[in-house]
Amino acid sequence: MAHVAATENESRRLTPDFNPGFRKTPQRVPTAKAVGYSPASFPRPRSVSPFRRLNPRMNSGVIIMLVFFLLHASWLVATPYYEGKMRVTFRDTARGRDIPVTIIYPADGASGTDKPLVGTAAKTIPTFNVVVMGHGFQMPVTAYASFATNICKTFGNYVVVLPETGSSLFPSHAEFAADMVSCAQYMQRENKRQGSIWYGHVANNTIMAG
Repeated sequence: MAHVAATENESRRLTPDFNPGFRKTPQRVPTAKAVGYSPASFPRPRSVSPFRRLNPRMNSGVIIMLVFFLLHASWLVATPYYEGKMRVTFRDTARGRDIPVTIIYPADGASGTDKPLVGTAAKTIPTFNVVVMGHGFQMPVTAYASFATNICKTFGNYVVVLPETGSSLFPSHAEFAADMVSCAQYMQRENKRQGSIWYGHVANNTIMAG
């Protein structure tokens, strides 16, 4: 019995709790291999987008402001072409409907109303692609003028047609869509009509946006 007590006392002196001079050894942390897990089972840190650090309610507003700024900041870059503008009213004979439009195009020499097409003086008028842009509900055509101007003054081979119909309080969306199609058909007719400034200068490609 005394031998057992002596052995127990001796073991206590060898432990850190009972022997102040005992030097503790650093405890080893089990690795993934030791505990039986593969590295793929541990979650990886996720990269956080700068927009996610913002208030979630502000995210859409910030993005919209950036897009609006990039589209309308034409003063940041040099635009090599001038802007021409004309207002035309043509008749859709199939529907018996008059359609007023504003046409914005690259002009030759200077910006203004009813200016000659770009390349007129040098007899190098390009072939223009047509963009028919329909306005939104109760939105005037002037709200899209800066966008159309940027396209024409930057690229030089696009014409933007802005139909002015469908501005009533209760417009017919089907009629307005048909007006947009009529605008594309009008430009194709002008491409084949001798005496038109568009004669031979309109491509078959038409972009419909709205």
